[in-house]
This record gives sequence, C-alpha cells and structure tokens, in this order.
Amino acid sequence: MRGRGERVRRGRYTQPWERVEIGGKHCHLQILHPEAAFELEPRIVGAAGDTLALAIAAPHTIAEGIVERASRGETEAEQEILRLALIARTITACLAAMRLDLELVLEVFGTLVLGRMSVNGREIDDMADWSRAFGSSPRARWTAIGQAIRLTYGPLWTRSPYDLRAHLTGPRRDDVPMPPGVTPVGMWCDQLAAQGRATSAREILTSWTPVELIDAVEALAYTAERERRAQLAARSES
Repeated sequence: MRGRGERVRRGRYTQPWERVEIGGKHCHLQILHPEAAFELEPRIVGAAGDTLALAIAAPHTIAEGIVERASRGETEAEQEILRLALIARTITACLAAMRLDLELVLEVFGTLVLGRMSVNGREIDDMADWSRAFGSSPRARWTAIGQAIRLTYGPLWTRSPYDLRAHLTGPRRDDVPMPPGVTPVGMWCDQLAAQGRATSAREILTSWTPVELIDAVEALAYTAERERRAQLAARSES
C-alpha cells in the first residue's frame, strides 16, 4: 500500500500520492502535474471565487481566522466542532453564489480524480471504476473533487506570496506575446532545466508538484533580479 506522499510511477507521472477518506473508504489521490494544474487553476478560481477556492483548498485557513470566536471556557473538542460548523456555513454561502458549470465540473473531476485515484488499492481510471466503488453518490464525487483540489492547490494557494488570480488577469501592455504553442509552464521548465535545476523539462513536468515549480521559478527570478541590479550598480560606478 502506498505511504503518505509516496511517489509511485503510473504512466508518465510520479507526483506524490496522499491518503484520504472518501465515503468511508480508504483512498489515495495523486497531486496533479504542473502543466495540467496551472491550466485548470484559473477556471476553478474563476468559477468558485477566491474565498470558496481557498476554503476548499485550505480549510484550516478559515479555522485559524475564526478560532478567536470560540469561548475560552469550551473544551478543545467543542472548539473544533464550532470551527467545523463555521467553515461549513462559509462554504455553503459561497456555494450559493457559485457559478456552476456542468462542463467545468466534469472536466475538474476527470482531470483531478479519474486516473489519479485508487480505492482500497484499485485504480479509478474511468466512470465505470468510479461507479463500482461509489455507485451514483454525488456526495462522494464532490468530496473527491474537494480533496483533490486541497492536495494539489492547498500548498500552492497558501504559500506567500501567491496570487490566486495571477493567471486570470490580462497581459500587461509591455508584455511580449508568447510564441504560438508555447506555454508559461513549458518556458519555466525549459529555463529551469537549462539552469541545471533538473535534468530536463520533462522531468519537471512529470515529477514536480506545482508548488515545487513555483518555488524554483521564484528562486530563479530572485537570482536574475539580483544579477540585474548588480550589473546596473557596476555600470553606474564606471
């Protein structure tokens, strides 16, 4: 059985698998690879909004914000019940205003869950596998989507600094247009591989998590900015 965070090759990808419980069953979900994660991210945030997206991906952030509302006289168990109740109320309010798109829901489920989930050791590759494991339970389907979003995007959206809407904003006027067929993720991977951070862009795409990629990209940008400032300072002194 896979351990927590174990990297097991399945097809092209070796991103970590994490243990979760869905519908009372012991399951494993795999973190999504960077290319698909960043392609899907703006659609999830655009449909759910920042608050709901963050509530799903990192519910503890809401709990931390409302813990002060719990009475000091209450036990830890009672405080936890209050946290969960307030979290559920917040998510319900967000869902009421959410712009649900059936096509998007199916895409999110197909991308994050199908082919990246196992139940009691059996892989869930398609809807037939899903139906055998959970029947037609909509609750199990939504739980799987929520857990998959939490695993892939939770570490990404709670890191600092990170803007959930970075991929939703239009290009700045001084931006140079991307060449046809080139994506930011592909360009980042090529640059990181050229800098020796990985043996190839393919290695990054098939084994790194989205947050690992962003950490490396920002480190590369930090180094480049320091070098640029050092060059400017040297020119001004000469």
